[in-house]
Amino acid sequence: MPSPALNIPPSQNTATVSAINTTTNIISPSKYFVEPLIKGHEHLNLPTYAFLIQNKKLNKSILFDAGSRKDWWNFSPANVKAIDNAVPALEIEKGIDEILTEGGVGLDSIEAIVWSHYHWE
Repeated sequence: MPSPALNIPPSQNTATVSAINTTTNIISPSKYFVEPLIKGHEHLNLPTYAFLIQNKKLNKSILFDAGSRKDWWNFSPANVKAIDNAVPALEIEKGIDEILTEGGVGLDSIEAIVWSHYHWE
């Protein structure tokens, strides 16, 4: 069966997509993500990534997902409790603001942030 038509209109614009390691590294029990649980694989290492999408011709940028803030213990009490109960290890070296600034991306140049789905980080 052929793939359906995407019906994307023609454009002279292109975008650059940069994958960013947010330095948010999570170890989580596998049971929250996969079944059946495989002996010896009871935990998952979960690095997280953000994506900076830039249209340089239009001088527009958006950020897709953002990792976590470094001071995760200052989240809402419900989120902190959930993290404490379900996440045996969490390391966050830098906030996305620091990573972008160090990479030469001005925070005021980002027009929007898109969250792909609800997640505490």
